Amino acid sequence: MSANQFLAENKIAIHFAQLLNIAIDDDISMADMENELNTIGDIAEFQKFVKNRFNYSAYQFMTGYQKFIALAKDFRKDNEPKLDQETEMKVYNYTTRLLSKVTNFAFALNFEIQEKGYDLKAIKMDKTFEKVLNEKDIEICKIIGFDNIYKLANYNIPKLEAELEKAITQKALITKYPQLANLNKQSFDGAATIQKLKLKRVGV
Repeated sequence: MSANQFLAENKIAIHFAQLLNIAIDDDISMADMENELNTIGDIAEFQKFVKNRFNYSAYQFMTGYQKFIALAKDFRKDNEPKLDQETEMKVYNYTTRLLSKVTNFAFALNFEIQEKGYDLKAIKMDKTFEKVLNEKDIEICKIIGFDNIYKLANYNIPKLEAELEKAITQKALITKYPQLANLNKQSFDGAATIQKLKLKRVGV
């Protein structure tokens, strides 16, 4: 981070500290506020949001710092990017189809393992599942892991459905926000990641 960028972020944090009566000599709180501000895509809109809401009853008995954290969380929630209705329906339909495909195969595989006494540890789940999945299916399933898919299909289908929907939604958001594909991250943090990308685009 350049000195100018650090100074700019510091000034923004100080502005909100003064607005919410937060002690600016509290280094830990100020550093935490700067980190929170890095997740906000539109600082100008957040400023309006804070000014309009900081006296709401929901924040009435909070300290200034607690108000800031709560307001930042609520702002991100209100501005969380959403898929359009048509894409959401496609996500739902694909989730349903893929769930049916992997659970049916996992049930059949589990039956064969039990019947023939195969060693489960010796089975390469990725190679086994890939025989019945197309390229798109495989890409989604790799996010969850084939071993996990096999276990969840046999013991916790609702969780498997949720994991598939999450992975498919992730791919849909990457299509909408291509920059996400270039981030070297082990996990996808949804709105916070997208807001950081917006922040980089406006050069804050």
